[in-house]
Amino acid sequence: MSTYSKEITSGIKQYLENKNFKFNFEEEENYAAINFKSKLNQSKIDYYSYRAFIRRNYADLIVEMLPEVEEEKRAAVSEYIHRVNKDMNYGNFEFNPSDGQVRFKNSMCCIGMEPTKGMLEDLFQIAIETMFRYEESLLKLLAGELSVVEAVREGENRIL
Repeated sequence: MSTYSKEITSGIKQYLENKNFKFNFEEEENYAAINFKSKLNQSKIDYYSYRAFIRRNYADLIVEMLPEVEEEKRAAVSEYIHRVNKDMNYGNFEFNPSDGQVRFKNSMCCIGMEPTKGMLEDLFQIAIETMFRYEESLLKLLAGELSVVEAVREGENRIL
């Protein structure tokens, strides 16, 4: 018996179809996953990998920045992520220092209700805009053009 929300799954699938995203759907015992890749317009990152994990009452959208961070730059990225998350209102960045993966996670809770179009739009737009807002300063940090503090300041001041 699957324990993920068919309503949330259906809403996310419909949202992605309306936006013309190609995706694949995986059904597991305790969750469903929808995976797709995309390049943001004007992005300097090769592409982003999106994964929506749907459970019984909520969905997590995880956006991974590819490629992974080189090992010698991971300490600086860890500090950068920590500082960026400090005042973040919606979602959060995550960083896995063992594999160098930078990701942003945003969640949507739907206890006792179906997700609205606005909720689905927020789930995706917050993640996409946040990744786009901070990607340039993160790339400058990785290139050695900015210190951690300068990179955080530049990302926070970027107007979309």
